[in-house]
Amino acid sequence: MYLIVGLGNPGDEYTDTRHNLGFEAVGRLAKQLGSALKTDKNFEAKAAKTRFGSEQLILITPLTFMNLSGRSVKAASDYYKIPAGQIILVYDDIDLEEGQIRIKLGGGTAGHKGVESVIEHLKSRDFTRVRIGAGRPQKTQAADHVLSKINKSERDRFESASGTAALAVAEIISNGLDQAMNKFNGTSSNADESL
Repeated sequence: MYLIVGLGNPGDEYTDTRHNLGFEAVGRLAKQLGSALKTDKNFEAKAAKTRFGSEQLILITPLTFMNLSGRSVKAASDYYKIPAGQIILVYDDIDLEEGQIRIKLGGGTAGHKGVESVIEHLKSRDFTRVRIGAGRPQKTQAADHVLSKINKSERDRFESASGTAALAVAEIISNGLDQAMNKFNGTSSNADESL
């Protein structure tokens, strides 16, 4: 069993922002697997229980706001008894070029408040990360950059990236972390493929 977590902020004002790329990717994964994310008060998240091949998946997008995401992740991992090694966290990263995908196991936070919260609540860094490049801001603060709306000229690139991140999650589950890293690290778009 895997716990797949997409990080973001709830509310219309955060829709279509770089900080919600994790939400988008997990939402796309749910849709591709024929599931719908529904509010689950126990996890303070939108959640879905589904299958991919022989694996059972719990998909969640926390509704706690980014800085408290770990609360939802901890509640779901405790309830389903899913260890950190079976958790896949999908989120935006300003240290990657816009739309680029990077997969890795463990590591630091690079100042990402959502990742900090997950580490704090799980008391572990040993989860898999699927990072989606949000691009480094040129003239604005990082917080303003990730919370700014994605404009029309960027929309296709980020939609493709969230689709590619969903494929990367599926690859991790079906063929393992090493193969997923070899296939997806550094890529920007494979979203025309399907699960």
